[in-house]
Parts: sequence; C-alpha cells; structure tokens
Amino acid sequence: MQTEMDEQVKFVTVRFRVYFPIFVAFAGNGKSVYDAWRTPSMWNEIPAFYPHIGRRFHLRSRFIDNWAKVKLVKLELFKSNKRVMWMTFNGKNTNNMNWFGKNNLVDSSFNDLAPCSTFNFFSIAGVADKSRIDRRFHINRSYNGCGQDYGWFVITDTVKCCSWEKKGLSPVFIYTNNFSSRNYNHDSVTAETMVISVLMDI
Repeated sequence: MQTEMDEQVKFVTVRFRVYFPIFVAFAGNGKSVYDAWRTPSMWNEIPAFYPHIGRRFHLRSRFIDNWAKVKLVKLELFKSNKRVMWMTFNGKNTNNMNWFGKNNLVDSSFNDLAPCSTFNFFSIAGVADKSRIDRRFHINRSYNGCGQDYGWFVITDTVKCCSWEKKGLSPVFIYTNNFSSRNYNHDSVTAETMVISVLMDI
C-alpha cells in the first residue's frame, strides 16, 4: 500500500549556475594571447590560486572548447590585483570566437560603449598582419594614422606598430579612460592581467 509519504515524493532536476574563470592571460610574458585562446592543445588548467602563480604562460581551461552551455561571458582587466575594466556579453547561441561582438554586448565599465556605437573592429581576431600589426580582442572606433587612432580596448599581441602600443613587452593590454576622447595616444592605460569567465549551466 502506498503511503502518504510515498505520494509526496517527487523527483526534481536541479541545475546549478556557476560563474568561473576559463582563461587568464598575463601581460609582458611574450606569449600570444590569441593563439592561447583558440588553440585547444595549449590548455593549462586554472588553479584556484591563479592570481599568485607565475606569469610565464597563459592559463586556458578546456571549457573553452565546450561552449554550448555558456550563458554569459565576462571579460575583466586587473592591475595590482584591482579590477580596472570589465565587460559582459551574452553567450547564448555563440561559439568561442564570436561571442566577443557588438551585438552580444550586455554591459561594461565604459561610459560610452553600446551596440549602437561606431566601430571598425569589434572582434577577437581584430586586425593582424604579423609583419607589422597584431591587434586582438579589439574594440576600435576609427583609424586615421597612429596619432588619430580611437577606440576602447585592444591587446597588442606580438607586433607593435604605433607608439601608443609600445608600453611594455608583448602582449600589452590597453584600454582608454572614461570621459575622454578615446584617443589611444592621449587617453589609454595598461593592465597586467585579463580574466575571461563564463556563467553556464552544469
């Protein structure tokens, strides 16, 4: 005979939403951020104490290659362990290369960045000619010669063309200040670490 307790028993599927880092890149270590992000064989699992480990190579989780369950993506820059810039993106119906685009932008620390802003580049691939230019994770407004380059964020990965890119050993993480013209020559600063995290169902 089925008891009242038995009748109340139900099976419930529980999903946990977890936000965790899948990529940590370090400025100045001479390693390509772009290559590390897109190359599965370059994975180096991310320990919980990653802010305190050596910076000789970038850290890449294998979750990057299993993108289907990603809901949100967060990109953050840090300097002296303090967050100095951030952006969030919708990760639904994207892959590990096209989530970083204007149509997926949800929010950011930039006071004038929106999907309707004017861009000539907004992509992970950015613009590259390995002999003279290598700009990745690039959010740019316009080019008109090095002195008139305007944008929000760029990683100068392996090659530096303009003087505003020559702010240390490669790679260099460059972003422009709020309440400025967004000119890389006058308004940009650098960060030490980039962390990309995802929110996903597991």
